[in-house]
Amino acid sequence: MKYIFYFFEVIILFVIVDSSFSQENQEESVVNYLKNNGLRVHDIAYCSSSYWISTQNGIVRYDGTLFTYFSFNESGPLSSFTINDKSKDTLFADIYNLYSSKDELWIVPQYIIGYESKLYTYKISSDYVYQYTINIDSNASYCNIDKLIFGKNDSPVLLIRGLHIKGTLDIKQYDVYELIGDKFCKKSFNKTSNEWISSYLFFNKREYTVYQEILGGDCILKLRIDDNKENDIILSEGNEKYINVNSFSYKDSTLLIIFPKNKKFAFFFMNDKSEFKIQEPIIDYRDECEGCLIGSKFYNLYIVGLIEYDISSESFNKYDMKENSDYDIFNGTKIKMIKNNLWCLFHKRFESNMNFNVFLYKYY
Repeated sequence: MKYIFYFFEVIILFVIVDSSFSQENQEESVVNYLKNNGLRVHDIAYCSSSYWISTQNGIVRYDGTLFTYFSFNESGPLSSFTINDKSKDTLFADIYNLYSSKDELWIVPQYIIGYESKLYTYKISSDYVYQYTINIDSNASYCNIDKLIFGKNDSPVLLIRGLHIKGTLDIKQYDVYELIGDKFCKKSFNKTSNEWISSYLFFNKREYTVYQEILGGDCILKLRIDDNKENDIILSEGNEKYINVNSFSYKDSTLLIIFPKNKKFAFFFMNDKSEFKIQEPIIDYRDECEGCLIGSKFYNLYIVGLIEYDISSESFNKYDMKENSDYDIFNGTKIKMIKNNLWCLFHKRFESNMNFNVFLYKYY
């Protein structure tokens, strides 16, 4: 096993490979194309034997041979949304996140301004794009769609956070929207006015909701399964507010909830037998980016490096990239697993357009 670092003006490619590494593969073709064309990358997904790249110049598809640009505004055949690749000189207002599941690619706006927005799904089997409406029920006129997850029967569910709501605490609190017909509508929960949803996901065909309850100056962080209050699991309590809580699942074997505690990470880990434990490793907490769970290993970005924490052995490794001081982590940084590769998206420091940049970590 050896380490190879590639440093580009705009793109970083970080690859850990064995000695058999030689020719350029599909992933490197994507990274080189992004570098050579100066595209502002927002998200990456893999679906239907193709890489899909969300940029401010349109949605870009790479099928292993061609890079094709798309811009969506209604339902219709995929080919009807093709735009000229010269669109890289044109910036679009909407920024999209990408989620893939079996036969579908979901194209979801990052922000909602007003009380209605649109999102799209590309169904591979029919080669057709469908448009859906999101009806916002919130006091905020400006919302952020932080995540799309797949719930019962792989139905999509959105976690939407209202921004700049007067009279609310500075913590991330969510409303959950489920698909009913061709519209996403707000889902109701069995909760009190003092409880805020901090995270939500499905695991082993069950619904897991993390609540933060504020009682005077005290705060209780708890996990509720299938909306049943009687069996709440207390994750933490005290006078500390849990500003950012993240939850992850890996297939049907591992559930992980991460929250800040004394300016460090705290991990709640559950296996497929509903056995759980809480760990507090000595890792500084950062809420600026997403993480990625693979089996019992959790990955997160650190400055411009990568932390690998093994929950089973309670040990961690850090792959540092201090050699390049022009890159840093800001809000919105992403890390995701695609085809045995960890794709990490982050910003180039001091760049006025806040361009996302990429480094790729080969995982074996």
